[in-house]
Amino acid sequence: MYKAREVTRRAGLVLRPQPSYTEDARQKKIEGKVVLRAVLSSSGNVMNITTVEELPGGLTEKAIQAARYIRCIPAMKDGQFVSQYLRLESEVWTHFIK
Repeated sequence: MYKAREVTRRAGLVLRPQPSYTEDARQKKIEGKVVLRAVLSSSGNVMNITTVEELPGGLTEKAIQAARYIRCIPAMKDGQFVSQYLRLESEVWTHFIK
């Protein structure tokens, strides 16, 4: 497992779905940021998703669900595909939600 600064080539995100806004969060006008930490595996999948900063109203759960669908080109170190840690941030602001 490597940090981004430890690899020869960082992982490249190919697909990063955005989390959906929940009705509960909409009614409560919840704004802010969900921060997750995950591992981008050497096979291009996301694993070991953990929460660093949460939001109420089901927004943390929606961010985790979206993160599971991320696909990437794996990081490389010394010519080999390797797993890399990744910090994911999803910001939510009610004035962008219709």
